[in-house]
Amino acid sequence: MDSNTLTSSEQRKAMWRSTLSSKQPPQRLRVAEAHGEIVGFAYAGTPLDDEDPARDLQLYTLYLLPEHQGTGAGQALLDAVLAENHAQLWVAKDNPRAHSFYRRNGFVPDGSEKIYPGTTDLVEVRLVR
Repeated sequence: MDSNTLTSSEQRKAMWRSTLSSKQPPQRLRVAEAHGEIVGFAYAGTPLDDEDPARDLQLYTLYLLPEHQGTGAGQALLDAVLAENHAQLWVAKDNPRAHSFYRRNGFVPDGSEKIYPGTTDLVEVRLVR
């Protein structure tokens, strides 16, 4: 099965297996913990799957368990992987909470949109700062 026939979930699993088993650990991967449990993570690096990147640094993912959103953990994760660097990210067009968070951190839409790989209707927009 080639990468074009893998489901989105399978692609993510393969990406994380490769990332975490690499002899060169990712330099911009951080986790948030609470009471000894991982409650979120952020990962950034050079742009992926972007034919014409707007920046040299991309936030691939920032995720927090819902009960830890709004606690400052997301801000700490973003700061840890991006600092004040110029960067880009892709976010679901219909995610007002994420858009608000990224806007507070200086990100604005640059007009680029794409359909999320493996789906037919999840539109993502690129934000840059």
